[in-house]
Amino acid sequence: MSKETIKNTTKKSPPKKRKKKRKINIGKIFAVFITVCLSLGLMLYPFISNYFSEKHAQSVVNTVEKATDNADINQYKDELEAAQKYNKVLATGKIKLKDPFDESAEDEEEKEYKSLLNMTDDGVMGFIKIPCIDVSLPIYHGTSEAVL
Repeated sequence: MSKETIKNTTKKSPPKKRKKKRKINIGKIFAVFITVCLSLGLMLYPFISNYFSEKHAQSVVNTVEKATDNADINQYKDELEAAQKYNKVLATGKIKLKDPFDESAEDEEEKEYKSLLNMTDDGVMGFIKIPCIDVSLPIYHGTSEAVL
């Protein structure tokens, strides 16, 4: 062997580069996690809200059905007669005007209206069943014709 080959074999190889360990940035991971959670929450909100709204409406309808099932025929007649009497008074135009800005002035007519067809004392005067889409919705006092 020649001196050159001995020198070449004895040369040290260049040092290997060490891979730097990346530090895990907890702040970035937390920010991504929060962003994903908020995004999922915003996407799922309409579905969750609709679910709870339907459950509430169904429980109100069930309460009204139980109350009407337990009522007797005379109570039905009395409620209907009182409602028809109230409607006749409205049709004659004998309405007492009140100050619309006085919040404490709940007059007798408003109390009477809220008591009509209110067998469960929660403001529900009936419900609508729509069988083709399998929906039952309560009708509250003050619901306008446009809403119905």
